[in-house]
Amino acid sequence: MRKFVRLVAGAGAAAVLGLAFTASPASAADSYHLSCDTTGATGDLTVQWTNGATSEPVVFSVSDTLSDGHAVEIRVIGRNQVGTPLSWPWHKVTSGYATGQEWSSTATYSGGIYDIGLEVARYSGTGTIMNDCTSSLKDGI
Repeated sequence: MRKFVRLVAGAGAAAVLGLAFTASPASAADSYHLSCDTTGATGDLTVQWTNGATSEPVVFSVSDTLSDGHAVEIRVIGRNQVGTPLSWPWHKVTSGYATGQEWSSTATYSGGIYDIGLEVARYSGTGTIMNDCTSSLKDGI
């Protein structure tokens, strides 16, 4: 059984990356749902995404699926106009097996976001990624 606690992060909690590129005109936003699973963790991302937009509302969650004592984390990832990877801060769940959390936030990048996705990871006690997975709209991340 999953337990979720909803946390709402304001724009100050979202990463604001300072590189500047000219974004092409954006079309209307569409809603997308992405997920990925790795040993011990599963994560989901829902995004209202418009190719090249500078601000994207996101809802993401991660759950601990293995009783192993390791923390699980999730972050939003993406690419800018020239394909350079972007990433926003990690969000961690340390409450143990069969628990999880969900966050609502905004992914912001002044040069425009041209791909968006999620990365889910399981961490060792020393903060090292033991295993992870990624998923993106364009599957290029």
